Amino acid sequence: MYALWTFYSVPQVVKGLGPDRRGAVRAILVGLGINGMLTAAVALVALGISNKVTEVAIIGIAERIGPWAGLIGSLFIASSLVTSYWSVSLALADILHERTGISGRLAWLLATLPSLLILWIGAWQFLEWLRLAAGATAIVVALITIPMYRQARLSGPVEDPGWTLGRWGSPAMLALALLTLVLMTIGSLVSMQ
Repeated sequence: MYALWTFYSVPQVVKGLGPDRRGAVRAILVGLGINGMLTAAVALVALGISNKVTEVAIIGIAERIGPWAGLIGSLFIASSLVTSYWSVSLALADILHERTGISGRLAWLLATLPSLLILWIGAWQFLEWLRLAAGATAIVVALITIPMYRQARLSGPVEDPGWTLGRWGSPAMLALALLTLVLMTIGSLVSMQ
């Protein structure tokens, strides 16, 4: 789920690097590569050394390697939570600010306060909230983002952009991405029951 949320930082990267298109592409690819390697490393370590399947991978890793691994893993999880939350809330705040014209501070407050209040009052356990958010994110990307991308490339102002995804943006890759997002949505909803 954290790996999927890294895409929410892409607009901020592009906005921050401005006209440096090559720099933006390089920053996005390096960031996604680092995220992919970290995600794969944690998954492989958890699968390779954990005796049992645990709800949070670091629990199984810490049981096998020792408390020091639990401490480092907990710090990693905390930084993942903070950066993922920051990325998503910043993207939502930018959208609210741009679409409604409200101030940046009010947009940030509206983007962050509701979810923090839900967690604080304990309406759901954190992992249940995370699963729901992942499923909702997958639905949004599958039903809105991919069709918007296709439509923009066919007839929008970015029909002929300065750079493209190449074969990674082909209809076959978009169909594969759509399929995996649908499966992620189903997995999120099934695991909540």
